[in-house]
Amino acid sequence: MSGTVRLGLVGAGRWGRVFIRTIGECDGVVLAGLASDNPDSSVLVPEGCRLTKDWRALISDGDVDGLIVAVPPAAQCAIATAAIEAGVPVLLEKPLSLDVVEAERLLNLADSRDALVMVDHTHLYHPAYMALKSKLADLGGPGAVTSISAAAGNWGPFRGQVSVLWDWGAHDIAMILDVLNETPGAVSARQTESRAQDDGLGESYEIELEFAKARAAVSVSNLLDAKLRRLAVSAAAELVYDGAAEENFAARDRPDAPWKRETIGGPLPIT
Repeated sequence: MSGTVRLGLVGAGRWGRVFIRTIGECDGVVLAGLASDNPDSSVLVPEGCRLTKDWRALISDGDVDGLIVAVPPAAQCAIATAAIEAGVPVLLEKPLSLDVVEAERLLNLADSRDALVMVDHTHLYHPAYMALKSKLADLGGPGAVTSISAAAGNWGPFRGQVSVLWDWGAHDIAMILDVLNETPGAVSARQTESRAQDDGLGESYEIELEFAKARAAVSVSNLLDAKLRRLAVSAAAELVYDGAAEENFAARDRPDAPWKRETIGGPLPIT
């Protein structure tokens, strides 16, 4: 593909507006169309961006090179299916779906059409996480990992349709699978806390994943006092990605050694 990349966007909620701002800051990319019933849509998009309330129009008119879907997960698969069938590359929100069968159906369709489909697990593109991956490669790569621990959450958000297990946990699982480049042999999750909140459900979960040579443990909660996003990888050395701290990368050569902490800068992951 040459020239300017024309993107379509479905949804102008909180995350959709992040996409709008990011696209506006990227060279060689323009927002060509927005499908949204947000009454503020006209003031959110650049001049020349087509507005519609029907997402189907963005696909059927053949005017976009790719489609970004920023809607609740229950609505994503129908849009993604139409995009794949039309040959339009698509970027989806996480979680991909709330139903395993639906997700597998979409995966099979994408495979059969050799389609370009991504889910925006943004932490995979964080400069500090990429530094962790680079350091791990020096230590021997995925095969050198003995264990991974992750913890994530905040106070809220409390969603009516999406559990914190799917909302926050999806990022941690994505990083663990990326680090190990392997499918786990066994996965378990248990709810350790549940409290009704005004806008939805407050929950805490413990997740365990067993791999051929390593084990991973994840704690996620939307009942924490402060934001947390931490991934610790143990190999010949210990490596930590901290997505909620200014010093977002740390390493030490052995358990009794002091941590070497640093701030890894770079483009925002969504960019």
